[in-house]
Amino acid sequence: MIDREILEQINNTNLSDILQKLGYSLVAEKPAFDLFYSPFRNEKDPSFRVQKKHPYTNMWVDFGHLAVAINQSGSHAKGNVIQFFQEYFALQGKNLKFPELVKSIGDYINLNVIKKVDFTKTKKESLSVEPNIIFKRAHKNFYSPLISYYTDIRKLTNQGVIFKNLYQVHFSFPDNPQNEYWGLGFKNKDGGFEVRTRDKQYYVPVNNSEKTFSLIKGKEQNSDSLIVFEGFFDYLTYLHVKRIDALSSDVVVLNHALFANKILSTIEKKGYKTLHFFGDNDGRGEQSLRMLKESNIEIKDHRKMYKGVKDLNDWWVDKMEKNHSIKHE
Repeated sequence: MIDREILEQINNTNLSDILQKLGYSLVAEKPAFDLFYSPFRNEKDPSFRVQKKHPYTNMWVDFGHLAVAINQSGSHAKGNVIQFFQEYFALQGKNLKFPELVKSIGDYINLNVIKKVDFTKTKKESLSVEPNIIFKRAHKNFYSPLISYYTDIRKLTNQGVIFKNLYQVHFSFPDNPQNEYWGLGFKNKDGGFEVRTRDKQYYVPVNNSEKTFSLIKGKEQNSDSLIVFEGFFDYLTYLHVKRIDALSSDVVVLNHALFANKILSTIEKKGYKTLHFFGDNDGRGEQSLRMLKESNIEIKDHRKMYKGVKDLNDWWVDKMEKNHSIKHE
């Protein structure tokens, strides 16, 4: 059992302060609520509220999520601090059992809960991180209609870029492990995969690897510059536009805007002098950029290249569709 007092302390901890500690800037402060960009999704207009008035004080509501899906995914569209962290950790590929969830939240808000959590179960049972997806295998040198599908919708006609950088990843779900699925996978630095099927995206852990960023070594030894993309299709688009299959500089693909703060130690360790930023043109992109500026590295923001659209691939798709339209007029 977990002491009820601990749960009350967590849920009474100011959520607006927690969000700002996690790197989310307060957009507007109203009498009834504080307004933020949603931590759970990219959005152009802020829709995440932390309520201030009784009886909903310190509760959050993600209005964008409600409008889009009415909770179709099974995740929360509103809740308390504990439910916020359930969502936050799930975005990182973590499905924590409740005792470990509470302990992890305590670590974030500097609340010592370890002595008040009952770990009478075995360590394996109470502390294990159970991935939602079971990794089966991954391989390159493959071909499938899924490649044609993505090269069409993403306008990446150079399939060599796809073959060089993506894997065919096979996986299953715990409720029916015999049923096997597969998708296109992009590997992160710890061996897990960001996977895309025709209509969904998943994080597939390998050996309990956590969702994190990807690091691709450049052709130049000891490169002093780093190129940062938010998603792997933006990275593949850049290679496609440049008509190359690899870059001289090292590359980081964040795989999630929140992971910008995870690469700060890599920047310091590698001693990069210049960072070229190709993040998204939205609030999450701004948050990533603010996090990266903590490294004191020279940052060149290249988002003006695709001003007016969300990301680099959207710009490329728009460009190709306009060219196609002109040719057929």
